[in-house]
Amino acid sequence: SRTLAPWLTLVTLSGTPLTTMDTPGVAASVRLLIPGPDDDDLVIPSWSGNEFLLPSGERPLIRTFTPLRFDAGSGTLELAVVVHPSGSASDWVSSAHPGDRAAVSGPGRGWDPPPGLRQITLLGDASAVPAIGQVVAALGADVDCEVHLAVPSRPPESILAPASNVSLRLHETGSSTASGQALVSAADGIIESRDDCHVWAAGEAAAMQAIRKHLHGTLGIPRDRTTIRGYWKAGR
Repeated sequence: SRTLAPWLTLVTLSGTPLTTMDTPGVAASVRLLIPGPDDDDLVIPSWSGNEFLLPSGERPLIRTFTPLRFDAGSGTLELAVVVHPSGSASDWVSSAHPGDRAAVSGPGRGWDPPPGLRQITLLGDASAVPAIGQVVAALGADVDCEVHLAVPSRPPESILAPASNVSLRLHETGSSTASGQALVSAADGIIESRDDCHVWAAGEAAAMQAIRKHLHGTLGIPRDRTTIRGYWKAGR
């Protein structure tokens, strides 16, 4: 692992099975299975038809991430893990050593810029920074992009590169609750000024629900002009 920012750690996974994984799309997802806090080694769960379950009947420890970089040729996958207290993935990364086992499934669906896109507003907390960096990189230079990030500090340029068509607004926060509130407040400032404006938002599930309600219910922005994803739930 390697520190990208005080609140973000890079972890590299490698193995022959990764050479057969499909290349993830923009802002796609993979699921990472890691050993539980009381497990000495990785136990692969089985699919019940509704959920993954361990032989004990318990749910495995699975977290979802945006692939930061993927190289099928070398079977290498890089993930950016948010560092925070009592975070299962964060705790695992901080104590992991080369050779420790994990499992990956995916990738999940990605995001394609809508045809004719000219203006987009992106909102996200620390968990969404890798995805937002990929969305920004996928945009044409003629797309007006405004980014709102609720993070402890500016993210590294290796993940979110500056561009002339991108306006970055940082809402520096020190807790997940404050991050969610900052994103909801930023969404409250969005007005439906153009017919071709798109809103992309990702982060804590309750905050995303509030943003969805504001955009669709208050502003009346059509659902096909928004992409809103709950990446995690507070308290889990």
